[in-house]
Parts: sequence; structure tokens; C-alpha cells
Amino acid sequence: MTLPPLPTILDRVAAYEPRFKDAGPRGFEAAVALVLAASEHGPQFVVIRRAERVGDPWSGHAALPGGKRHLEDPDLVTTARRETMEEVGIHLGDPLGRLDDNGGRSHFGVVSTFVFTMDAPAPLTPDPSEVADAMWVPLNLLVDPSAAARHPNRIVGPWPAWRHDDLTIWGLTHRVLTHFLSVVHHD
Repeated sequence: MTLPPLPTILDRVAAYEPRFKDAGPRGFEAAVALVLAASEHGPQFVVIRRAERVGDPWSGHAALPGGKRHLEDPDLVTTARRETMEEVGIHLGDPLGRLDDNGGRSHFGVVSTFVFTMDAPAPLTPDPSEVADAMWVPLNLLVDPSAAARHPNRIVGPWPAWRHDDLTIWGLTHRVLTHFLSVVHHD
């Protein structure tokens, strides 16, 4: 499988009509940003490695920039923008589109994904209290058979993943990116 050209990807994301989920009375709302940028090496996207913290079950895991909605956030787009600025120092404009919401598999809540574009990869300045590392990753990773892997998980068993250098992208981030692939390869 190969990716369509970036303009086609952007058109398909912009035209996509996402499915929304309700977090319910006990759930949280969160948002992540799938930030795409053109580069001389092809399209890229931002991935972070979460900082290690005691009690955080996702310490050290790969993720898209994002987090829980704050009371002062008027909407989830604001959450995605705020979290991206806090975590990697990128100021985002309006999103190009939105993907389907994801419910948690082990926690109550809903994560909304907004797709943003940039003309070129911006320098990333990770906040060390939240992010151990941040990088631009080639979008072609998602269709590279040599990057496909299985991530061991004692609760749900081996999980589909992608490997990039020493980073393993799995779990919710893998689900979001797999859905993204289905949107851009809808035909």
C-alpha cells in the first residue's frame, strides 16, 4: 500500500464526516492533534514520547500531542491547540478536519482527534515535565511493512504497532492513525 499525494490526503480529511461519542456523566473529554507537514522527504507528522511519571500507566509511551479538556477550554479544538503548544511549542491554526472519536478501552472517556497542517515541519520544543522527546515522523511509516510490529501487553495481548527508531507506536495512537489511513484510503 502507498499513500496518496499529500493534497489528496488533505482533501479526504477535510471532506470526512466524523462519528462522535459522548463521554457520559462519569467520563472525561480529551483531544489530540494529528499535525501534518510537507517536507522535502515527504509528509511528516508529530509524535511525542510521554515523560516518565509514577502512577501514569502511559509513561514513556508514544502519543500524539494532546490531553484532557480543561474547564476553561471552550471546545475540544482549543484543547488540542493548547496541549500541542504546551507539549511541543507549536502554535496551531484552524484544523483541516476531524477524525472519529475514540472511547477508552480501560478508562471512561472520549478522545477527539483534530488534523492540522503546516507548510513545513516546525522546530519542536518539548516540555520536559510532560514530554521526554518529540519528533517529526515520516507519514510513510504507516504503510511501511518493515515498520509493522506487535507490542506485548499483559492485559490485551500482542497489540499491532509501528516501530520508528526506538519508539513503538501502539494502543490508542495506533487506533487513531489506523483510522486516519482508512480515511485517506477510502476508495
